[in-house]
Amino acid sequence: ALLGGAALGFALLASLLLFVLLRGIGYEIGYTQIIWPPAWREFRQVQADYYVGRARASGAAGQLPEALLHLSNAYELKPDYRTGMQLAQLWQVGQPLLSDQTYARVFNDYPAQRDEVARTWYRALLARGDFVAVQKLAGERLLHSTEAPSAAWLHALLFSTRQLGDPAGLARLLEEPALPRPLAPLLELERSLYGLPAAARVEALAAAAARSSDAFATYHLLGRLLAERRADLVLPLLARPGVLLGDREKALLQLDTLALLGRDAERATLVRQLLSRPTHPAICELLSSHLIARPDLALLRDYAAKLAREPLPPGDAVYPQMLAFFTVCAVHRDADLLRAAVKQVEAATDRDFRTLAALIPLFLEPSSPPRPGAFLPALQPFPLEVAYALHLHYTPPAAFPL
Repeated sequence: ALLGGAALGFALLASLLLFVLLRGIGYEIGYTQIIWPPAWREFRQVQADYYVGRARASGAAGQLPEALLHLSNAYELKPDYRTGMQLAQLWQVGQPLLSDQTYARVFNDYPAQRDEVARTWYRALLARGDFVAVQKLAGERLLHSTEAPSAAWLHALLFSTRQLGDPAGLARLLEEPALPRPLAPLLELERSLYGLPAAARVEALAAAAARSSDAFATYHLLGRLLAERRADLVLPLLARPGVLLGDREKALLQLDTLALLGRDAERATLVRQLLSRPTHPAICELLSSHLIARPDLALLRDYAAKLAREPLPPGDAVYPQMLAFFTVCAVHRDADLLRAAVKQVEAATDRDFRTLAALIPLFLEPSSPPRPGAFLPALQPFPLEVAYALHLHYTPPAAFPL
């Protein structure tokens, strides 16, 4: 009894010392989790929570490597959806391979969240310009998403295929029984274009656009005609009564068409009409996309003056649109506008963005044109339409180049 009592007393003392030690380190652990054996299985979760807290503190202090290390430890101890997504997003700038591996693991481990994981993963892949992976992911979502077939995934598939210059991915997708049948005609048309001469491509595109009854297909086909530099065919198709396009898509196509036709006065009038409206994120994205695709310094200065007079409401919600404005100034290689854009981003979000200032020399004095993959991963979140425009501007597609 004496030995047993001494052993019990020693065990209690040791457990109390261990409890004090662990609490002192920062583990949020209860005393019963130390003395009660069935509760020991909870210790991995306690450790994971500790590392998540350390990661949060390191991130707030601007210590990204330490934050990544702590978050990685937490995920290995107790994998969960939220930690995995945070880790994948943090790794995408400096460790893209680890980022993709983590996204893939979360994608496979959490079937109910696959649509959300895929959307976030896709933004990372697009920023890096990994169009092989974009094509694969877009095809998988078109086949297996629990949501209705998405125009965004369809656009991602067609854009990545054009950048790669290889229709083999489209051919494989068309053979899949799970492919939604409404998608087949557009995919089959796009696949067939890769084997046609320019005149036959234009004829096929114009005929399909004239009979299209789908908003996305109409927008895509008219955009493809512009890529073939046949703006003369796009203008009458846009003027058809009841054309299936939203105001934003119609305005963007009109601007691109007028730019290609050299009708600069009409183009400037349309831009000024847009700028006469209250400043809105959608208008900022539209003008940024257009001025990256069809640069015009005079129109950019009008756009910059509008943002200076009537900035977007301050807050992190407008950060993507302000980043888009920064990249428009970068495309035009205007040092004054670039520096002013950095100040506008800082004023809109009340933060100091040294990353933007550090990128300015990349655009002003490049030994060769920068690739979007060199700067877009650091500029997130970023509007998708503007990202597409940047890729087209800096890395012309392998198929049907402008």
